[in-house]
Amino acid sequence: RDVLFNPFSFFFQSFGHHRDLLLSIRRQRQMCIRDRTPPDLPTLTGSPAMATATSAPPANIGKYRIERELGRGASGIVYLGLDGFRGRKVAIKQTHAHLLKVPEQAERYRKLLRNEAALSGRMRHPNIVRLLDADEEALPPYLVLEYVDGQPLSDFATPDTLLPVPQVLDIAFKCCNALEYAYREGLVHRDIKPANLMLAHGLSLIHI
Repeated sequence: RDVLFNPFSFFFQSFGHHRDLLLSIRRQRQMCIRDRTPPDLPTLTGSPAMATATSAPPANIGKYRIERELGRGASGIVYLGLDGFRGRKVAIKQTHAHLLKVPEQAERYRKLLRNEAALSGRMRHPNIVRLLDADEEALPPYLVLEYVDGQPLSDFATPDTLLPVPQVLDIAFKCCNALEYAYREGLVHRDIKPANLMLAHGLSLIHI
């Protein structure tokens, strides 16, 4: 009999009773603040290729006016853009141009983007960023996503910036809920980390 992955069960079975988790996090937090040194955590700086100097952003991508770069990863760059027709800000994820120089590799990345667009376009969840538009035939191809005005959770991973424990548990619960929903829709997020989770300003709303 097939067994479906249940993130809720995984979360609570892994960490045990929530009271034990609260005590553990509280003790860790107190130790970090007292020692002024964060616990051993995996680095979030990315690969050396991600640390290279950034070039000036393009003036436009498709019909969207580009305002500034939001971030970059191994496969692409994310820009803050403006949809002039609808008068709203959007996040544009554009594939790195150098990944498209070899025809076979270019087709692979276009297929990946096409699949991501097809699956993401079905997502309707309050904690998952919505896909608004896509152009896999553009040079380079890109996705247009809902823009979340907030901060990545990686901004709250140092002793001086830790969030309250109840809020951390609320974020964990909402992320599990969103990941379970995505899994049931056939989509698996393979890069969940604080830098890829956005906390909206003035709200306790987390976005994957």
